[in-house]
Amino acid sequence: MKFQTHFSFPLGRLIPVLAASGLIFALLAVFAGFSMGYFTLRYLHQDPFLEKQLSESLLVPREDPPAVPAPSDGELSQLRDRLKALAALEAGEGPSIPSVLERLEVLLPDGVRFVSFQQDQRSGGIQMVVEASDLEKLSRFLAALEGDGAFTRVNLSKQTPDHEDHLIQFSLDMEVRR
Repeated sequence: MKFQTHFSFPLGRLIPVLAASGLIFALLAVFAGFSMGYFTLRYLHQDPFLEKQLSESLLVPREDPPAVPAPSDGELSQLRDRLKALAALEAGEGPSIPSVLERLEVLLPDGVRFVSFQQDQRSGGIQMVVEASDLEKLSRFLAALEGDGAFTRVNLSKQTPDHEDHLIQFSLDMEVRR
C-alpha cells in the first residue's frame, strides 16, 4: 500500500528515523525507571537508620524558654511615652521633623495649608511658606504660633497675594524651642 503525500521527502524513508528515535526514547525511559528504583531501594535501606536518629532526638528532653510576663498597662503606657520622646529626638539635636510637623498640624487653622517646609536640625530654625484664604486666618495662625510654647522668634518675612486662587501666600521664619 502506497501513501500519497504532498511532502517532497517520501514517507518510506522516514520510517527508520522514527523507529530509531522511538528506540532511543524507550531506552531513556528504561534508564529512568532503573534509576528511580535504585534510589528508592537506597532510601528504604537508610530508612531504619533515619528512624533511629529521629527517635533518639525526640527522646532528648528539652527545656522550654522561661515565659516573659507581658508588661502591665501602666508600664506599656510609660514605654510608649519613652518611645515618643526618643522618636522626637534626632541624634540629640532637638525635635525631629515629624514631631514638629505634628505640633504645627494642631496649630494650623482651617483654610491654611503648607506649601513648603524646611528645618535645620542643628540650629532649630524653620522656614516655611504657607497659604491662607484670608488675612484673618493668617493672623490666627501667627497668633497660635506665638502663643504656643514650642516655637520662638516667629517672624513673617514675606507676604504675597495670589490673584488667581484668591489666596495669600506668606513666608515664616521661626525657631523650635529646645
